[in-house]
Amino acid sequence: MDLIVQLKANQKSMLRQVETGCNAAIPATTFQTVDPRRRNRHETRTTTVFDAADTICAPEWRDAVTTIIRVERVV
Repeated sequence: MDLIVQLKANQKSMLRQVETGCNAAIPATTFQTVDPRRRNRHETRTTTVFDAADTICAPEWRDAVTTIIRVERVV
């Protein structure tokens, strides 16, 4: 079974590990979209995909997480 799970700030240890790992890792791929007319705003979304093996150190998560997807939005 494959799942997509959103990581939130209340998962402090995992969030810190993922943020640190993604900042140091080389992304597998990056994709950017620009929507200049969404609700009268210029909106840019950047989606970056990372291999979790390069990012996750915790043994209890290593087998459960395979890919990390970061989506950033700039308005």
